[in-house]
Amino acid sequence: EVQFLGTGAPKDVSQPGDPIFASSSNSPGSEGVANAIDGQPTKYLNFDSRTPEPVKPSGFAVSPKIGETVVTGMSIQSANDAPERDPKVVLLEGSNDNVITSYGSGTWEKIVQIDNAAFTARFQTQEFFFPNQKSYKHYRWTVLATATANGCCMQVAEVQFLGTGAPKDVTQPGDPIFASSS
Repeated sequence: EVQFLGTGAPKDVSQPGDPIFASSSNSPGSEGVANAIDGQPTKYLNFDSRTPEPVKPSGFAVSPKIGETVVTGMSIQSANDAPERDPKVVLLEGSNDNVITSYGSGTWEKIVQIDNAAFTARFQTQEFFFPNQKSYKHYRWTVLATATANGCCMQVAEVQFLGTGAPKDVTQPGDPIFASSS
């Protein structure tokens, strides 16, 4: 029997209770940032994305407790109302700083930018996959634009970072490779 490591479907590397930092505290009390990764169809709403100008990005940074991970996808679930508030342009960044203390702290590298998320229903989940081989300790998820300009906000029901735990033991060139035929 041959087992392939790391070939399973990517799973959410974040979980409720992971340290999470909002881009700002500009949210209603019951619709705060923790709702974005609570595993429930609750809503994270942030007023920073309202129009007219200046529109500020809104989102969050999270430090998965499981440690370094390699994220190759994300799922985004639209919230319960007002489709104009849905994320449309989303930037995902990673950091390997030892600690981050806020959304704005840390050194961030772009992993991917999703330019055209388009939701057609409430509580609809969309998955986006992308090439990435680098592991990170922290992720920053930022909505740069909502579905349409609106005078309110950005809202999202749930965000998942789909990936795998970083390999703890990395093989080196010249290591023996064993193959099995079936």
